[in-house]
Amino acid sequence: MLRVPNLPEPEFLAILRQIPAIVVDLGILQSKTGEVLFVRRGHEPFKGHWHLPGGFLGYDETFDQAVERILWLETGLTVKSSTFVGLFDYGRKDPRGRLVAAAYRVDPLGTPRARQGEEIQWFGTRDHPRDALDFQQPVLDACLGR
Repeated sequence: MLRVPNLPEPEFLAILRQIPAIVVDLGILQSKTGEVLFVRRGHEPFKGHWHLPGGFLGYDETFDQAVERILWLETGLTVKSSTFVGLFDYGRKDPRGRLVAAAYRVDPLGTPRARQGEEIQWFGTRDHPRDALDFQQPVLDACLGR
């Protein structure tokens, strides 16, 4: 991480939190059934809540690389194809700071598997969990073409 000389770490981190971060969120669609894959978070923030898989874009990472990495890490799936569907400003709804999401619709390959301490499940496009992160709803809508 880039450090500013002579600036104490707490102050540096406070300044860093003022800069919007880019995340990559995935609407993973099962082509045969039209269902969407959700993950129940096993860690904070939002532990215990269902969400669309996603993660921070790495500094030296392309968006395509991030889609592949996040899909694999969160679901054990690989990418058959992915389509960029838009940018979404989450504002400050996440305690880690202001997030801007690059959203992708993903057609996956393989059988999903959850990480330790998490759950993973396919849901119908209208019957996804009500405790899902509400600020991701526009991403889900865009992935479904709504």
